[in-house]
Amino acid sequence: MRLTATDRYRLATRTLAPTDPTCPSWAGTLAGDDLRVATSRLRRSPSVTVEAEERAVTFRTSGDDALHCRLLPEPYPDHRLLLDSLPAATQRVTLGKRRVVTVLEQRAPETVGLRTSPDRPVLVFPDGDEIPLDGTATGPELTIWFDLVTVYPAWSHALGDDLMLDIRGPELPVTVRSADEGDLTTLVMPRSAP
Repeated sequence: MRLTATDRYRLATRTLAPTDPTCPSWAGTLAGDDLRVATSRLRRSPSVTVEAEERAVTFRTSGDDALHCRLLPEPYPDHRLLLDSLPAATQRVTLGKRRVVTVLEQRAPETVGLRTSPDRPVLVFPDGDEIPLDGTATGPELTIWFDLVTVYPAWSHALGDDLMLDIRGPELPVTVRSADEGDLTTLVMPRSAP
């Protein structure tokens, strides 16, 4: 089962293996507001049954709560085409997730930059402050800027202890994924330098 979500600044996709692999093929676009309301209860359930209907999807939790999400009539954007059309990465950065998330939570800047220096990656802030991170960077040096509300969820929700970032340039989406666990992949749009 492939789940994909976007808010125009981030696109996240993940594949999950259902316990019943004989499920029929189905695709639909869920109303984001409905899904947002159901999310906290879905997270607390060790298993969820998905019942696809003509105009809605019902999620049944292990506690037998029924959570309904409307289906939108519009087809979902072709995210596979988007992913396939991205140019090759010019830099690859591996970061220790705990440190970068802790720094962002303590500083809570509106904007944050990531510099891919040959020695190690560095968080940079609009006030000129810099914080070296645990990790490695390949490729030429580059500073790429993000809005915190866009990049923090992608970095903090990634699976595992290490993040892997594929950078294509300061104006193209950055691919964020775990360096060692699962296939949760998020594209994050950078912003112009402050």
